[in-house]
Formats: sequence, structure tokens, C-alpha cells
Amino acid sequence: MATKDEIRIPGFETFAAVIKRRCGLDLYAYRAQQLERRLRSFMHNIGAADLKQAANAVSRDERLVQQFIDTLGINVTEFMRNRHLFDKLERILEEMHAERPVRKLWSAGCSIGCEPYTLAIIMDRVDPSRTWQILATDIDREALAAAKRAVYSEAYLKSLRRAELEKYFTQTAEGWQFDKTLAARVRFSHLDLLKGPYPMNCDVVLCRNVIIYFDPEPRSKVLEGLARALRPGGVLFIGGSETISEAEEIGLETIEPFFYRKKERASLSGISRVKAA
Repeated sequence: MATKDEIRIPGFETFAAVIKRRCGLDLYAYRAQQLERRLRSFMHNIGAADLKQAANAVSRDERLVQQFIDTLGINVTEFMRNRHLFDKLERILEEMHAERPVRKLWSAGCSIGCEPYTLAIIMDRVDPSRTWQILATDIDREALAAAKRAVYSEAYLKSLRRAELEKYFTQTAEGWQFDKTLAARVRFSHLDLLKGPYPMNCDVVLCRNVIIYFDPEPRSKVLEGLARALRPGGVLFIGGSETISEAEEIGLETIEPFFYRKKERASLSGISRVKAA
């Protein structure tokens, strides 16, 4: 976990305490090197010489709290990002749905909505009856607000096939509007993965390029929570640069690279628990 000695910016302890008090975010849970880069970016953006100045500014202005969360957030995203992996996900969902209807899906760390809406496009093909529901969560409230608007520039759509663009998007003066009827199958909610509560009995959980930013202890806590969120036989889909070395320990088995299935009789005893609801 990040410590005041690892973060080589004066005032880190003070800044971390202010952020904890203002929004409940624990900066000590993040990897020091990545956290320091984001802290320096935030200081530069608000004109602070050190983190004590940044702490004073954040204490006075609620908007800066959200600006820092935006800086900390990992919002690099697009529709069908790593297309070949989403093609695999679609095949896995088809196989799952043939055995048992897929009804509950969760996109954790959903950013501005590209991932859950991508999931909606796939599920529309897997189950056109649209009896499924997608929960999409993120710690960044501004990103969630953008996700609910569901309007995107072409930069976010470059991996879509022409047929997908024509079927699910309408070009407007503001950008490309995602299909409103399909968007209604996605429910957005604020959630800090380090605090919970997590949803339960999910058929599928997507948590991509999120856990790599946590130090080992909070990372393990989050992974256990994701495993608990799955129903037996449910599938966890992680990022293309991530692995879960402790998969067996938390009741998961690898089915393909970046895809894990929850065992029918998973035992998670002896591991720290994340509150679930």
C-alpha cells in the first residue's frame, strides 16, 4: 500500500486525510507510483506547489474534490475495446444463456458508459427479449453523469462494426446518441469498490483494467468481493493486462485468458471479506 514515505511530494499525509474526510476515498490503497503521477497532475491543474496547498484548496471547494476523483479515475475507454476479447465474451454468453438464462450483469468501474453499453449490444444479440438488466458502477460521479447522457464522439466508436453503429446509434448535433431503449436496460450507480456494498448473484461481472491500480491487500479484497458477487457458474471478465494468481483460493477457475468462472462449490473461508448486499 502507498505510504507517506513512498509518495515524494510534501503534504501527502495531510492531503490524504482531507480526501478521506471529504469523500471517504482511501489513497493509501493505491499503488504509490501510479498515485504519485496523478497527484502531480492534479497539483499542476489547480496551480498548487505541494499537497498541503492542494489540501487547503480541496477543503474550501467541493468541486475540487470531484476534480481530483476525475484525475484519479482511469477513464481510458471505448466501445468494444479489445474487440477480440468482447467477441470471446459474446461466445461465452451464448453458451451460458443456452444452459441458463443470463439475467443479471455488472460492469464495475464503468467510466463513461462505453463498457456497459457494449455489454448491452452483445446481450441484445444473445437475448433479444431484453429480459436482462445491467448494473454499471463507478466511483467518478461526473463519469456516471456522462454515461447516463449516452452521447459519444467518433473516437469512442472506432472499434464498432458499421452495422452496430447504424443499428444502435443516431448522429446528433452533440455526437452519437446510443439507442435509448437499449440504454434503459442499464442502471448506473455510484460505488467505491474498496467499500462496497457489492451486488450479488450476478451471471457476469466485468471489471477491466481496475484492479491493477490497487496495492496487493486492497486488490485481494476487491477480487474476493467480485468473486462473491457471482452466482455459482458465473463469469468474471478482467482486463487484457491483468491476471488473478489467487483464482483458486477465491473460488474461481480459469476458462480462457482474462475469463474466470466461479466454481459451483466455491469456498472463500480464511480470506478478508468485502461487505455484499
